[in-house]
Amino acid sequence: MKMVSGEHSEIFHYTNGAGLAGIVSSGTLRTTHIEFLNDHEEYRLFFRAILPRMIRSSVERAYEAVRTHPFVTHDVRRAGGERAYKQKKFDELLPVFAHWTREFNAPYVASFCVPETRLVAEHGLLSQWRAYGPDGGYAMVFDTARFEKLLFEEGTQIRGMVLFMGDVEYYDDPALDDGQYPETRKNRETVVSNIAKFLASGESNDLAPIFVPIHQMGCTTKHWGFREEREVRLVLSQPHPSLVEALPDEHVLKTVHHVLKNGAAVPYMALFDKLSCPVQGRLPLKRVLIGPHAENSNRKLATELLLRNYGYTDVPVTVSSIPYRGR
Repeated sequence: MKMVSGEHSEIFHYTNGAGLAGIVSSGTLRTTHIEFLNDHEEYRLFFRAILPRMIRSSVERAYEAVRTHPFVTHDVRRAGGERAYKQKKFDELLPVFAHWTREFNAPYVASFCVPETRLVAEHGLLSQWRAYGPDGGYAMVFDTARFEKLLFEEGTQIRGMVLFMGDVEYYDDPALDDGQYPETRKNRETVVSNIAKFLASGESNDLAPIFVPIHQMGCTTKHWGFREEREVRLVLSQPHPSLVEALPDEHVLKTVHHVLKNGAAVPYMALFDKLSCPVQGRLPLKRVLIGPHAENSNRKLATELLLRNYGYTDVPVTVSSIPYRGR
């Protein structure tokens, strides 16, 4: 996927006080298993509404390329006509590609927001502050280009895992929309064209390029109701144990940990925990923004002391002026 820094110079990670202290003190960020995020359609919407449309396009494209071949005309007659033939191909393909992608990758996600206006950049997004209620929240603002350099180094520590960062696509109508970002359209064409090639040729090698794009689109597809978040998503995917067992020399994986949330042991993986650079001042923090709260002066002082203690001596701390009471 594209370099996010080409579009967004800063990315905002909203968290609570415990999250801020944990990230600063450890020099790491948590990626949470996608099934435990706040959208019950996570990793489902794409496979339910978008992938089927892509596969239908592949079937149509392949059929137009081979419709006059004798073996195809024979299969069409046996199926009961063109429509039934195409539906049969669709029914054979969809569960296979959806299953392979979902079952053989366990995505873990870290979420960031990008501000749409200067005021949001300076004071934060009200919907994010509301999410933290009376306890208030914090926004950790990272330099995107430096963050990507850390991700590149992180990538050298692992093998056989998918690691990427990109903009989330929000769909008004997933049955009609093709996505707004060029990388989404590029991924879509890769999938559609290679499935069509496979259908026309029968060569399984034609399918090799489709699984990473399907996975990327599945992880970055969201309902339009979340659009105001303008999310940039970091995804780190754990392969299925059977793949690791079959090809142990091709996999160097990160450890899966668990943290108790709402009575459930939620799985997560830590980013940057094995890097050679010191923990002190490791993360590319540009500033910390404190959300609306009655005790903001104390929170500002506490945050400044926290940052100073862990090597972030030149990171400014600012306070949102949004007059939200946090009730």
